Amino acid sequence: MIDIEVRNLDCAFIQNNGTPINVIQDLSFNVRKGEFIVILGESGCGKSTILQLLSGLIFPTAGEIIVNGHPLTRPDPAISLLFQGSTLLPWLNVSDNIQFGCRIRKDLRDLPDRVDRYLRMMKLEQYRSFYPQELSVGLSKRVDLARALIGNPKALLLDEPFAPLDYYTKKRLLHELLSIWNEVQMTCVYVTHDIEEALQLGQRILIMNNDPGSIAFQMEVPLPYPRIITDQDFIRLKKELLDEFSLISNSLTSINNE
Repeated sequence: MIDIEVRNLDCAFIQNNGTPINVIQDLSFNVRKGEFIVILGESGCGKSTILQLLSGLIFPTAGEIIVNGHPLTRPDPAISLLFQGSTLLPWLNVSDNIQFGCRIRKDLRDLPDRVDRYLRMMKLEQYRSFYPQELSVGLSKRVDLARALIGNPKALLLDEPFAPLDYYTKKRLLHELLSIWNEVQMTCVYVTHDIEEALQLGQRILIMNNDPGSIAFQMEVPLPYPRIITDQDFIRLKKELLDEFSLISNSLTSINNE
């Protein structure tokens, strides 16, 4: 497991006209070893950008990210990123897609056994020879998750991975994700704009401001797993989050109207 500390992070992108636009501004938070945190916010608030920064795929314009006490200066193989859209290679079958990253990194130790383990874990054994175009969206997400996990990452970053799924498939995969997290003991950072999803998963929820992105509010979630959306404590916390969202939105509207 790893811990992550984000210190006073800024991230700006250059527009077509050459002027910078601030996406993230003065962002600071920490993720404890083995913690499951959820970053919750509206579309366009910089959630995906945060995950790309944490993975080392892009770099901040100011501030720093500290991983296990050391500055993050390049992609770290101990940190795996699961994207929202499927990134399966259409010319590889399920088994080969799962092990593709390991082969690229020359991480070959016990690889066939590890492939078999994740095929079993994700209930994909009968699909090992299938190609991506032969899979449902739900099965494709299982393959994506297996590929993200087979390298034994110490941290898993998840960018709204189940957004395209129907309610029941998403519910099953959320349950399986929590089971895997509990089994392999890794640090997880999950981004979403879905309040119920955030409450089902997170030990701690960070709510983001928009334009530019920063942390507006944090909530510890004391509920045990599995969490039932009809429980009174769940409903009470959901209302608190909705109220916070309303306050943030009203505050941003007032600022934009000044």
